[in-house]
Amino acid sequence: MVVDLYAVDHGYGFCVNETERYFFRVEDFGRGGVEAPLPICGERVVVGRIVQGGKSPQAMSICRLDTPTKLVGQVKSFDSGKGWGFVEHDNRNYFLHKSDLTTPFTPIIGSHITFYAGMRRGKPRACYVTPHTG
Repeated sequence: MVVDLYAVDHGYGFCVNETERYFFRVEDFGRGGVEAPLPICGERVVVGRIVQGGKSPQAMSICRLDTPTKLVGQVKSFDSGKGWGFVEHDNRNYFLHKSDLTTPFTPIIGSHITFYAGMRRGKPRACYVTPHTG
């Protein structure tokens, strides 16, 4: 399965397989350590069990298949009015949205940021974005 969506503010998300979409709560997600990030859109996971929930089936005992890696990229564009732009890492562009900033800051074109690579709707996305220090 793959994490399809995760709402940081609400502590829940959805994971999908070829035929079904499953609701999950962050408490049921095994991060793999205190330093590991919360669920990342597009990451592969294994679901331990499924229970019938309210509106949709609920995934429980979710584990990551891969250890997420922090990346450092350079901000290529960011429109503070619209709240989005792009960051480049290894000649690949990642969509950058203000909802993925973990601390309040405005990404400045040319500056470096730290993030986890995710996928949303088949496109690369920067997740859990912080200013790069170092």
